[in-house]
Amino acid sequence: MARQLISHGHILVNKRKARSPGLQVEKGDVISLRPESASKVTFSKLRETLKKYNPPAWLSLDIEKLEGRILNEPKDLEAPFEINLLIESFSK
Repeated sequence: MARQLISHGHILVNKRKARSPGLQVEKGDVISLRPESASKVTFSKLRETLKKYNPPAWLSLDIEKLEGRILNEPKDLEAPFEINLLIESFSK
């Protein structure tokens, strides 16, 4: 779903539409929701959800503006799955 939201132009990076889900962001980049998209049903509860979210140390969030800023490069990220299982799956 995230890929589709990006390719449909709902996500902005540095106030420009991000059209590619593979876009690489860097320190200082601002990722935001297009203002016209905030009224869509998909994003209707986004502010409420973000209030409960605890962002990682390398990301700052502004819930009212619906934007996040990359503060630093992520370090020591832990994968949400067992990477060896993924590799094993693809090697078959």
